[in-house]
Amino acid sequence: MKGLIYFILGLVPTIIIGTTMYFVRDWPTNSAITIVTLFIVMTVSMLLVTYLYVKLMPFVKTLEDEDQDNDDSDSNSNKQA
Repeated sequence: MKGLIYFILGLVPTIIIGTTMYFVRDWPTNSAITIVTLFIVMTVSMLLVTYLYVKLMPFVKTLEDEDQDNDDSDSNSNKQA
């Protein structure tokens, strides 16, 4: 699950930025509209990844806590045996 969250955090900006680069590939590189468009896309992509990070990281923390609880219960059961 943790790997899936990190995969999503990497995939979302890749798709957004890659799709935009595909659509603006024929635009003049140094034109104002190209620069403004790419700036907006990069900003939106960074904001979206930050939002996803803030929303998904509690799940990673929960998964880590569950793993530690499972490890603690396994070590306690081994001590009792």
